[in-house]
Amino acid sequence: MNKIITVLSLLILTSCSTIKERSKKRDLQSKTIRALNTKISDFSACAKKHDIYKKFNSNRIRVELQLKLNSKGQVEMFQLDNKPYDETFIDCIFKTVDIIIFPALGKGEAIELVQPMIFTKK
Repeated sequence: MNKIITVLSLLILTSCSTIKERSKKRDLQSKTIRALNTKISDFSACAKKHDIYKKFNSNRIRVELQLKLNSKGQVEMFQLDNKPYDETFIDCIFKTVDIIIFPALGKGEAIELVQPMIFTKK
């Protein structure tokens, strides 16, 4: 009986810490997305300046931004989806991302994020 209570107690404790970790990670991802959203007009300006609408012959383009942030909140990995974007457009998006101040994480933590953006020609 004591072994069952001990096992159940351990299961409850570990599940609570897992929920807490997921909640913390979700909170950090939300803060990261909010930080990206502060620069949405700059991202749109990149799309307009480098006329990605003409390149893809469309008035609406979906771009997927993939980021990995290190524990200092710095961009460790930056990538766009597999469309053949011009280097000047990619560089413009990167320069915008690079100036964003992302939340710092715990020691050894990292966040990976995929953020879709839709640009519409006006």
